[in-house]
Amino acid sequence: MFKLALSDVLAFCGVILTIILVVLDKAGKLKGPMLLILLAIAALLTLPLVLGLSWVADAQPGLLRFSRGMFMFFLVGLTYSAIAVWVSAAPGPVKQEEPNIVCLGDDDLHLELDRHEVFRESDDSDHALRAVTVAFYNEPNAPRKVGSISNVKPQILYYHLDSPEQLDHRIHRPCRLNEEHSEVSFDLDQVHQLVIGCFEPKRDAGFNPHFLTYENHSDRSAHLVKTSWGHWRGFGITVKLSIGEHGEFSQEHDFELRIDTNYHSFTFEHLTHERKRQRKEYFTSQLRQFVDEGNQLFSKPVTDWTRFYQDAQEWRNKTSALIIEHYGFPLHERLYNVSELKANPHTGAQDDFHTQFLNLQVIANEFD
Repeated sequence: MFKLALSDVLAFCGVILTIILVVLDKAGKLKGPMLLILLAIAALLTLPLVLGLSWVADAQPGLLRFSRGMFMFFLVGLTYSAIAVWVSAAPGPVKQEEPNIVCLGDDDLHLELDRHEVFRESDDSDHALRAVTVAFYNEPNAPRKVGSISNVKPQILYYHLDSPEQLDHRIHRPCRLNEEHSEVSFDLDQVHQLVIGCFEPKRDAGFNPHFLTYENHSDRSAHLVKTSWGHWRGFGITVKLSIGEHGEFSQEHDFELRIDTNYHSFTFEHLTHERKRQRKEYFTSQLRQFVDEGNQLFSKPVTDWTRFYQDAQEWRNKTSALIIEHYGFPLHERLYNVSELKANPHTGAQDDFHTQFLNLQVIANEFD
């Protein structure tokens, strides 16, 4: 009858324990010192069997048996040490190749919503929505490796055009052209288009200045969330792209939408770093020009008060229009601030025009 020796049972338990420990390690269920302690116990369980092998046990007593016993002891130790190194070695971090997502700029498209409320391009320009979209592209950039990226989360922020720091609206789940979900994956050489907003067609064709924004509902089976903006001059718009597991590749892109309700038209511009620099240079040069005109206007005695007030009013109006156009009402209010009237050196009287001229000098110095 077949009998199992105690050494056989212990060795069998040691092998089974080793297999279980390796499986648990690879599943990420057991790590750290406890894993190594249990491996050492499994190694000890196998020692009685290997030291009881006939090659060791039947050897001539003395140096030969001792040598063979030590050989098997260190063989077990070497085997389990190799297993310990294998299971305890942490895998090195997998380097995420950086994507190269670039903005291709804006587009003016005619769109319609299909029965699943997904935006599609339309050939019916008389009845389709006139949409403002922005395209993003994961562009190859040889010789650098460009990686694919998943779960890119876009947001769209709409700021008051006349108060650039005032956030009017935020979309967390924007709509995309030809796609149902707001989150997006970019493979190499792939393009996706965000729908920034739309203008509805008039019943008699033409342009309707009411601006519409659309957002996916958290429940995709629900209708899109639509918001209407009537009689607005436009928006400063920021598109935020949350890219990477920890946002390490995230981007922001700025745009400006201007709506002309008088001429039934709109403009949409991508404000790149270069475009912002150009606009600031233009604004600064115009400010300096108006400061020079103000110097000529306020640095000499007034002989014709009617003409002076006409020129001063014209000067203030165009200065005001420039500031509102570029930086909105907060900066404009600083120009118009006459809470502390300054005396005109040529008349001795406190003068709001002269005070506003001094305000403009301060503003111009800040932009130099």
